[in-house]
Amino acid sequence: MPSAKPHYLYGLFFLLTITLATLSTPPMPRAETVKQNDTMTDTLAAVTDWQNPDQLVMAIEAYFADLSTATARFQQTQDNSETASGDFFLSRPGKMRFAYDSPNESFIVADGTFIYFWDDELEQVSQTTISSTLAYVLLQDTIELNSEDGDDPGALSVREIQQIDQEIYLVLELANDPGQGQLTVVFNAEPLRLNRWLVKDAQGFETLVQMSDWQEGVAIDNDTFFFARPGFGGVDR
Repeated sequence: MPSAKPHYLYGLFFLLTITLATLSTPPMPRAETVKQNDTMTDTLAAVTDWQNPDQLVMAIEAYFADLSTATARFQQTQDNSETASGDFFLSRPGKMRFAYDSPNESFIVADGTFIYFWDDELEQVSQTTISSTLAYVLLQDTIELNSEDGDDPGALSVREIQQIDQEIYLVLELANDPGQGQLTVVFNAEPLRLNRWLVKDAQGFETLVQMSDWQEGVAIDNDTFFFARPGFGGVDR
């Protein structure tokens, strides 16, 4: 019988495939509280630089509108201090890949319609539609952070946004069901770029994904976003 999957193996997939409605609320960083960052416990000793919230929202929407492709290294940290790292690939709209470092050959790939998770330990695949996942926040064609679509259960609204030093903290919630959960996304302010995001699941488990060596506008082979079982063609990780 296969051993139980380590927490870090499913943490990132859970982050991407869980809907906002199942998330509990992560704390919003404040100058007098604890900042959620790489270690999740460092004390923030900074002066909050408040700017026009509407301008910050429009700047982030414009940033995503101009973002076509990107690559990065990622480090995933669970609140029990388990970590894993790997390579990240993005091609907007609709395509993304997380590939864990060897010896863990698990990977996550979105092909424009579906998102797949290959569990290398169990040698099995799980899949769902991109639109039913948190990945849709990043992969949708037009990102509207304050949606007024009352018929869209996945419509987002900005609960809070602030700049602290050179980082912008964006807290998102469901526009049509705001009491159900939140997602905190952090951007570097100068120049504006995605830095990390944090979610907390209904059981209280946290998953932080930190980006480094972020490169935009790079050429990425389209096969990177094609799902194939390892050994059966395509990209194996």
